[in-house]
Amino acid sequence: MKVPDAHGIKVLMLLNDIVGEDRAETGEPGEKFPNWIGAIVPDNRRAAHGQCAGRLCA
Repeated sequence: MKVPDAHGIKVLMLLNDIVGEDRAETGEPGEKFPNWIGAIVPDNRRAAHGQCAGRLCA
């Protein structure tokens, strides 16, 4: 996050997020790095459950 932020580049992460110790270092989006917009991460577990339930009930 340091390099894009230093150059004023906006960052929106797609399909991945920062977790664990790395999240403790970076903070939440926009907290320590103003150009970090956030992350778009699908909930694969919930999606799979919905697909499975839909097929079982159909």
